Amino acid sequence: MTRAPALLLSERGSLDKFHHSNVDSVLKDLKPLSRRLFTMTMALEDETQILDRLHYKNRNQHRSALFSRRVNELRRYSHRVEELQLYHLVDDLRQSFFGRTEKSSSKQQKGSWTHYANEKYVLHVREQLSTFLQLLKKMHVISYSAFEWVLQSSKYL
Repeated sequence: MTRAPALLLSERGSLDKFHHSNVDSVLKDLKPLSRRLFTMTMALEDETQILDRLHYKNRNQHRSALFSRRVNELRRYSHRVEELQLYHLVDDLRQSFFGRTEKSSSKQQKGSWTHYANEKYVLHVREQLSTFLQLLKKMHVISYSAFEWVLQSSKYL
């Protein structure tokens, strides 16, 4: 995981007024996205714990089995997704528009935005989101192929 660049804030007035409506629109979409991302992060933590337990219980006996290899692959990708700490990254970006680099309550984030983050930080968030999407696509393919294999083999039905 790459280290995040320093979060430097600039005043809203230093941004061309043409971009203000775009920032407003993105911030409006970012709030529900942040909430859904938090819910997804909690669910992924639970699922990763289940995958860890499956790995622990079956690592010696079923190591070479295809299903076990897929579970281990999903487990590794799940841990990589957790390491991204995407919820915190998106939340920090959202808070930066209200001039705060430390955690604040949602009540303090009401009203108009007053600052914006530097370009390097926003590009870092974008790269992390891209990495996240690539990992999710891989996890989806692995999950689907493992599920399809289980249905075809009907061992677990």
